[in-house]
Amino acid sequence: MQYRPRSAQVQPANVAPFTTFSLARTSGISEEIFDTAPLPRPIRAVNWTLESNVHGGVRVTESLRDANQFVGTQVMLVRDEVRRVTHVVAIETDGVYQYTFANGAITHRREIALGTGIRAHIALRKQDGRPIVCCVMKSGDTTRLLLDDREINTGHQQVDFPFFTVVQPPIGLPAVAVPTTGILTYKDRSNGRMYYRLVDASTLIVGDEKELPFTNSFGGADVGATGGKCLVRAQILVDGVLRSHIATSTDLSGPFSAAIPLDLSAVSYETELPANAPITVDHTHQFHVPVAVTGDGQTTLLDVLPDDDLVVAAILTPGGTGHSLAAFPSKPKMINGFREGFGDGVLDGSGVIATMSAGGRLLVSNSQSGGYSYPSEATLNHEMQTVFGFRATECYTRGAVANAVSMDYAFVESDDAGQPVSAELWIDTWDMPLPEPVLHHTFENGVLKIAITKSGWFFHGQTVYEIEPANTFITKVTMNGLREVELEFDDPTQLPGSTVSFETRNVFYHYGAKVKV
Repeated sequence: MQYRPRSAQVQPANVAPFTTFSLARTSGISEEIFDTAPLPRPIRAVNWTLESNVHGGVRVTESLRDANQFVGTQVMLVRDEVRRVTHVVAIETDGVYQYTFANGAITHRREIALGTGIRAHIALRKQDGRPIVCCVMKSGDTTRLLLDDREINTGHQQVDFPFFTVVQPPIGLPAVAVPTTGILTYKDRSNGRMYYRLVDASTLIVGDEKELPFTNSFGGADVGATGGKCLVRAQILVDGVLRSHIATSTDLSGPFSAAIPLDLSAVSYETELPANAPITVDHTHQFHVPVAVTGDGQTTLLDVLPDDDLVVAAILTPGGTGHSLAAFPSKPKMINGFREGFGDGVLDGSGVIATMSAGGRLLVSNSQSGGYSYPSEATLNHEMQTVFGFRATECYTRGAVANAVSMDYAFVESDDAGQPVSAELWIDTWDMPLPEPVLHHTFENGVLKIAITKSGWFFHGQTVYEIEPANTFITKVTMNGLREVELEFDDPTQLPGSTVSFETRNVFYHYGAKVKV
């Protein structure tokens, strides 16, 4: 595969090493890292202002059982961009619960299963907004698998690492049709084999069990699916070293291909870290496989694009641990020399955001080129408590500010030694800026023509124009496609020297910019 290192893109941020979290271990690989210790109960001062009143974060629960939800590829929270809510699954001391977060508050709590929860995963059926939870509960010396409120009879004694996804349009595209297919994967830790079942996505009726083509696997399998394509990833121990492997299917009624290793031969590294984030699918239906590798004291988060035979270094930092890749709504433009979704190699492509924790800080880099290149990292929580473990939604358009995407993060805070402060699970929203649209304009014969050359679009019936100072009025708007508009005025002689701004917004996109005439 072709490899694009950070040195070919931008210089990385300088972050202090952080190695206390179990995912940073590079020797003595064992699946025991997925079985974490209980989190401590909260300690409260009588008169001190609560942290939620300081940074505005929302506490989901104060009784998270352990840190199992911050290891592995299971999803902890999903965003419903159409209904503007976020759903969270939490393994608490007495069971598994699903929460709904909307307008800065927890609005709903649903009991999934009572008892000792081991692992949990949440997915969203976008067409009707239903959150679907699969979890593993402990029963004596065995475990059992649930899909929402239904127990799945697997016949296995040590089932673990559940993962479920619905075959549906990716982020930024409406899901108007009722989905027909879902895919459920899990593992029997007693024999190391992994399995999958097709699921009727509308009724959640589960089909027959079939085996996935991974042997000597480490952890579970995660799945990306869109249209007629499906990609499954698992890590395999090869001579004591973790190696990510993939298997594909273009017809889900048939078997998966044989597992093949991801080609990282162009990358200089010592070992992979345990997978900590699932495959993501971008606006152009391309798969992005997150792989974290270490070497020379550095951790590199790689964005692997199998269909492009391309590996891109997204974030490079000392001591990186938890990580994620998430797509965000970004309508790409076809530019000569690049495939659809890559834009011009820097801007005007699909959107992918990479996140990695290091030293308790969350580093983020958002690619505007479908993962072809990533800009310099920025720190999200530089004025906040450090983070022990985190999970993130896909990005979405909150609509509060133009040229920005938002992301909800669920996290447990850490102390100065990198250990968890308490069993409190917090959720907060970050707005991350996008490049402003690049504009070109002409004013001739009383007509103002505005063209967007990069990083934005006009949308019919969803764009507002303003003049400052308002010495004339817009009398006619003519759109030529989605990147050029012509404005006419009642008195065009008043326009020179004025500033004309636009703002276009819908549930997926929010752009704004202005020109000086």
